[in-house]
Amino acid sequence: MPIDRLGVRLQTLRAGAKVQRLLGTLLHGETPVAHAVLTLVRPTGVAVASPPSAAVLLPPELSQPFRFPFFREAVGYHTAMESRLALGHFGRGRVAIWMRQRMPLVAGSVSSPLERVLVAADSGSGVSAGIEHASHTAINFDLTVALHRPLEGEWVGLDSISTYEPAGLGLADTRVLDERGAIGRALQGLVIERRPETL
Repeated sequence: MPIDRLGVRLQTLRAGAKVQRLLGTLLHGETPVAHAVLTLVRPTGVAVASPPSAAVLLPPELSQPFRFPFFREAVGYHTAMESRLALGHFGRGRVAIWMRQRMPLVAGSVSSPLERVLVAADSGSGVSAGIEHASHTAINFDLTVALHRPLEGEWVGLDSISTYEPAGLGLADTRVLDERGAIGRALQGLVIERRPETL
């Protein structure tokens, strides 16, 4: 992604009364550099209850401070986000981490609940990374986030597990939470490669 002035173009793919689907394209000049499909739903109140949620995480204030060990730069995403380990041990399967922004996504603005979720949700594959980062990389080629209610508060919980296959593919499956409970799910398709210097 170039560090430069970028533009956004929105295109309506479906304009239903209950469900709208938009295509957002991020542009550098006239060149697309990223896109997102947004599905907007107009809900109505119903008298139904969800079954009990899965395991409850330790609250952020009782969780241990955590810093991702695989960033090489002194300053970056890992310093712009505060992280706290709520469940598991990094590098050993299922892990849950609370995250919150130390600074807004755009200087001088207040991040919306959806922005706070999306800033954190891309970290699921890093939270549950079960590969040796000195010898391998696991890059997500896709991110799908589905939410059933808005985030409450500043903390975003990511309860993640990654699965890897010998063919070089994987999947990071993340339950997204706030302090009240689950709010949705994030899925990331992964491509796993051996670092050239370790071949």
